[in-house]
Amino acid sequence: MFTLRVAPDWAEQIRKIRDAVTEETHLIRPDHGFYRVCRAGDATFQLRVLPSTGGRGVELRLRESDLELTHVDGGPFDAGAARLDPRRLQTPALDQALLALPGATGQARVEAQSLLVSCVAGSLRSDVLAAKVGQLLRVVATGRPAASAQLPAGELLQEARAWGPACESIFNAISSTARGIALKRRSELTPLQRHFSERVELAKVEPGLQAAARSITVLKRPK
Repeated sequence: MFTLRVAPDWAEQIRKIRDAVTEETHLIRPDHGFYRVCRAGDATFQLRVLPSTGGRGVELRLRESDLELTHVDGGPFDAGAARLDPRRLQTPALDQALLALPGATGQARVEAQSLLVSCVAGSLRSDVLAAKVGQLLRVVATGRPAASAQLPAGELLQEARAWGPACESIFNAISSTARGIALKRRSELTPLQRHFSERVELAKVEPGLQAAARSITVLKRPK
């Protein structure tokens, strides 16, 4: 089981977890880094998110194939019921959600779960988003007013909606050779395939999805 604490080094913690549960690819991102890709199969992984003040935290279970949350503290998570209220998206709310979840019921529980899954899954999928959450946590650590540490609500919501379509558009924008290699595990690649790389041309990605393609780190596997 992985551990993730609500702390200023959020992005670095996320990076280590991301690297452990996804595969490398040869696909070059607009920032000259490389995309990663979700793993095939039905495997899941567990992640305990701890509040900054310490305590038991909340245990999450996510699928490796799409980084979607399936369970919260052993109980099933209903993604269809998820609700995210932008007015409540401040970094202190992460701690509040973690502390409240064990005893929360009804809409309060749904909102707390939705906040956690948006921040955790969103950060795993995008290092840009993870960095922004980490920056805001550093603001909180300085003791500045909470109003100056609002989470990027619009980005959380937009990233969640655009991730799947943007990943599909990226795969449609590359060659069939690059696609085939990207969807293999690194351990299955031949020496020649290991040295193959291809740059994703944003101009070939659907215009409305190019911003998402820039910020994505992990690609969802095409259906």
